[in-house]
Amino acid sequence: MKDNIVVVVKGVIENKGRVLILKRSDADKVAAGSWETVGGTIRQTKGIFE
Repeated sequence: MKDNIVVVVKGVIENKGRVLILKRSDADKVAAGSWETVGGTIRQTKGIFE
């Protein structure tokens, strides 16, 4: 069996004391309508800085 590793990144963007957060769509299958920080996954074909 091949191991599947998913790299997930999250970040906090702050500017002049304000923080960017995003609201998930009410149509999302996971955590619909919730608030979260910016983030995503890195595909194996991409490097960390792409």
